[in-house]
Amino acid sequence: MKNKNKLAPFLLNISVVAFFSACLVACGSDSSSNPDLSFSTENSSAGTNSSAANSNNDKPSSSSSTVRATSSSSFSKALFLNENISYGEITDERDGQTYKTVLIGSRYWMAENLNFKTENSYCVNDNDTLCLKYGRLYAWSAAMDSAGAFSTNGLNCGNGKKCTADSIVRGVCPQGWHLPNYSEFSALYGYAGGIRIATRTLKTRYEWGGGHGNELGFSAVPAGYREDEGYYYSLKKGAYFWLNSESYETHAQWAQMYDPGELRANTYYNGDIITDWYFAEFRTQPKSNAASVRCVRDSIPGDTTIKPFSWRYMDPEFSYGTMTDERDGRVYRTTTIGSQTWMAENLNFKTEHGRCLHRVDENCEKYGTVYPWSDATDSIAEFSDNGKGCGYIGFHGTAPCEITYPARGICPQGWHLPSTEEFSTLFEAVGGQEVAGKMLKSKTEWYSGIGLDSFGFTARPADNFYDYSPSTVLRTKTGFWSSNKSTAVIISFDYKQDSVFVGEQDNRSVWYIRCLKD
Repeated sequence: MKNKNKLAPFLLNISVVAFFSACLVACGSDSSSNPDLSFSTENSSAGTNSSAANSNNDKPSSSSSTVRATSSSSFSKALFLNENISYGEITDERDGQTYKTVLIGSRYWMAENLNFKTENSYCVNDNDTLCLKYGRLYAWSAAMDSAGAFSTNGLNCGNGKKCTADSIVRGVCPQGWHLPNYSEFSALYGYAGGIRIATRTLKTRYEWGGGHGNELGFSAVPAGYREDEGYYYSLKKGAYFWLNSESYETHAQWAQMYDPGELRANTYYNGDIITDWYFAEFRTQPKSNAASVRCVRDSIPGDTTIKPFSWRYMDPEFSYGTMTDERDGRVYRTTTIGSQTWMAENLNFKTEHGRCLHRVDENCEKYGTVYPWSDATDSIAEFSDNGKGCGYIGFHGTAPCEITYPARGICPQGWHLPSTEEFSTLFEAVGGQEVAGKMLKSKTEWYSGIGLDSFGFTARPADNFYDYSPSTVLRTKTGFWSSNKSTAVIISFDYKQDSVFVGEQDNRSVWYIRCLKD
């Protein structure tokens, strides 16, 4: 069996498809280069496909020619997950099936596709075994529970009907969970690094074209989708998830992730391939198409299991301290190294000129905020006069100010922007500047040359900037402002170096801040 998977649909003569299908099945070929592995699961109750979706002649904007066929391919579901992530688990009381869950940002997501059997839902290629592997594909009416079987929030949201659904729609999801809306899925893309790389970050390491991915544990599987006439598209090429957002009477929105194949672009840095672009986006599609469903847990007021997103990248075995910035209530982890106590994560206090990596809001939750020199020193003297007037003055110029130590800058009360001398003290405490990069860099995320993070400082590769323009080179650098007396100086970490660079910087650049306790 072989499915040709492309991204743009076109009309095919059915007789040609039937002839082509017969040839392919007879040849026994398969479009995937991944080997089939033995399937094992405790959930073995996936039913056969239900009645056909409502007929609709509209074609979606992303599809391919394909064939009807069945497959006995099998797989171990555990391989879809990230073994380094601690998953939760829920049981759907309606049929007893269990699902892994994962916390991403401030939301709990299912880490598997829903597999609850309902009318207008289907197994990929009409093969019951593949429901165990990929979950079911649902027409939008089924995803929204337009019949009102479980709630009235999506009542009458079917094909050809104008829908007035609430912002939170349970849909076909288990009790206490709901079909994601646009804002929730957009935030998920944000936590995954933005639409250019979200697929890479969210996709499982198996079944797709590349073996990397799934850093957040979302485990997106390329289940493809089904058109209303019963043909299946993009298997092992794309993942498509319904939202509760209607476009008009016959169309609704889904979120999609796909392996761009020949559209993939590589960025080079010093001769090394740094990143592949895997695009994720939102598309308007016919409601009669069938796509996967990933449910989001309903908000629980006062939920103490929700931790800052940046903490998931820290060493779970390390004993951190904590401090609270009274200005906004944000809690930061801290680490004591020698005689100094440092923030163990980047400052994320909102200012007029502070920005998030790639201008994706969720990246501030992940990496902290990048600041210009004027913000770092608090040149407007909002919190102290020690850095007053230290604003932008041109390339490598002399600042029209004299910083008074300790310079609080925009750090919380009782903390300050460290001087270059204080950074030197840090380096000496970990073995010297020549090895400080290795000792202080995080154990994960770097393109190569990961650190030991022996002291809990956790310098993460949060990119480098010039005049708010992020480098196209990802996971290779990070840097911090210091409160040098008259010039802008940064402390920079590079993926190729065990040492740390200290040098003047054009104060049009924007960098991160690590505050030091007074």
